[in-house]
Amino acid sequence: MADESFRDRGEGLTRAKKSGFPLILIVIIIAVVMGAGGFFAGKILSGGGGNNQKPPLIEKKMTPVVKKDAAARQGGQTQPKEQKEEITGTGEGEAGIKPGIILLDPFTVNLNDPFARRYAEVAVNLVVDEKGIVSEITGSELLIPRIRDEIFMVISARSFADLKSTAGKVTLKEEIMIRVNEILKAEFKKEPVIQVLFTKFLIQ
Repeated sequence: MADESFRDRGEGLTRAKKSGFPLILIVIIIAVVMGAGGFFAGKILSGGGGNNQKPPLIEKKMTPVVKKDAAARQGGQTQPKEQKEEITGTGEGEAGIKPGIILLDPFTVNLNDPFARRYAEVAVNLVVDEKGIVSEITGSELLIPRIRDEIFMVISARSFADLKSTAGKVTLKEEIMIRVNEILKAEFKKEPVIQVLFTKFLIQ
């Protein structure tokens, strides 16, 4: 009797263990599934906040486009001004009159130097205020010889010491312009020579 009751209890415990094991396994699986579900749900919910970073990226890409459009509009406004400056530039004077130049043959002149024999070789060009007057001066049989004679006299009155310095050459230019204008003023009622140029200046 005792042995039978003991076997019955052992068999009951064995059946209880066998019937309880699947139940514990199911509970563990459910807990794992719920934990995994909560983890993925948290990921999804936290990942939704990451989408807030996309609008700034779109704004950054759109900003240069606005600046380029503004720069293009500004460039379109300034371009006509540049074209207008190129068209209006004529290179002439305020009155629209172009100056002219009279090319004279070079001069070889003995200088006023009592201690040694010195001479100067000078090429003189005269700039006049009006180009049309050049032909009138060079076409005259009297004006060019008178101009050359006057320049010759002005240079020959200088000494080697007078002409070796830059200041001396500048003074010579000024006197030539004054003396030539005195000749031309009687013919043209004005002083047309505005500049004297030396293209060659040699003294020995």
